[in-house]
Amino acid sequence: MLIDACVNQTFSANELTLTWAEQAKRIAEKIKYSTGLIRSLNCIGNYYYQRGLYDKSLLHYLDALKLADKVNDIDNILIGKSNVANVFTHTKRLPEAIALFKSCDQLLITKKDTLTQKRAAILTNLATAYSANQQHDSAIYYYKKVYAICSKLNIGFGLGLTQSNLASEYFTLGEYEKALEALQQAETYSKEFQLDFLDGNIYKTYGRVYIKLGNLTKGISYLEQALVITERNKDLSVLASVYQELYLAEASNKNYKAAFGYAVQFISVNDSLFNINKEKTIAELSTQYETEKKELTIQQLQQEKKISELQAQQKDIQLIALIGICLFIVVAAYLLFVRYKIKKENQALNAQITYEQNLNKSILTSIKSQMNPHFFYNALNTIQSYIFSDDKRNASAYLSKFSALTRMILEMSENKEPS
Repeated sequence: MLIDACVNQTFSANELTLTWAEQAKRIAEKIKYSTGLIRSLNCIGNYYYQRGLYDKSLLHYLDALKLADKVNDIDNILIGKSNVANVFTHTKRLPEAIALFKSCDQLLITKKDTLTQKRAAILTNLATAYSANQQHDSAIYYYKKVYAICSKLNIGFGLGLTQSNLASEYFTLGEYEKALEALQQAETYSKEFQLDFLDGNIYKTYGRVYIKLGNLTKGISYLEQALVITERNKDLSVLASVYQELYLAEASNKNYKAAFGYAVQFISVNDSLFNINKEKTIAELSTQYETEKKELTIQQLQQEKKISELQAQQKDIQLIALIGICLFIVVAAYLLFVRYKIKKENQALNAQITYEQNLNKSILTSIKSQMNPHFFYNALNTIQSYIFSDDKRNASAYLSKFSALTRMILEMSENKEPS
């Protein structure tokens, strides 16, 4: 709520806004709310920016941007870069400002946020930077793109601000009628949407246009109205330019005393806006941010390198483990194969032994079947009787025949396959 209140008072430079922003910052730090801390720092930066204290505003903008970078908050990175670029625009570091604004716009295009209030703000700032760099055609081109976006989204603030900015561009190019037309539209939007903070710049441009058109009295009248508004809003950057315009107008009107007074006021305000110490501080802060960003990038690259090395080591370990598993599978498969082969050889050997045993049994069975026991007993008894009767001739003849018969049976048994 405090931050939203600050945002609604962005262009007022009210000290109460600073109080709210600092309270929001303390709360965000206490509850460790990073988004709240980023936004509160930007709000504090906005206060100092509106007061023309660009060194202080840049300090807070950069702190906010660092936090946004740290948590990779894209939306707040965009806001942070845009805020830093605005400071660069007002401190005449225009090429850097333009480059930052363009990088912000490219981020939005990548995100496809091409029709949003956020993009309208970025393009407005980009156009302002081009204007400060004397590239008024480019400034008008981008202001018109902003106006188209605000028309489609009905953003009253954007419509009024864009017409006011276009009036300034037309004035610079000497197109005074176009400038008056844009100012009238800006004034209408200011009344319709209560954009009081725009009135100072609108009346200042009115004054400049009428002075150029030769109506010095009317021009000074508008500049005096602009002075009242800008002093009330404490908008130092516009206030300085109003003092300058009044000093030049009164000098042209030969009112040298008033011209001298405005000149003194202009010098005082302008010195508070721009001095050597502030420019040095801004340059140092910018350099410090870029250095820290580079160091952070180096650290990230080193971390990524370490992660890559660890991943490579992990892959090597996984590869070694995979090779080990494959070798284990191969060895296990080989051992199983050897075991299987030995088992088969044993089975074959057992089968061979069984076969031979069966063969021997078959042979014996065959021999037994061919050699009748009664026949053998009777033959042996007959031979024995011849021996006892001392009939050597018959015993020898009978034994010879018995021996031949036995040999023949055995020979036949060896040649015969068992069934």
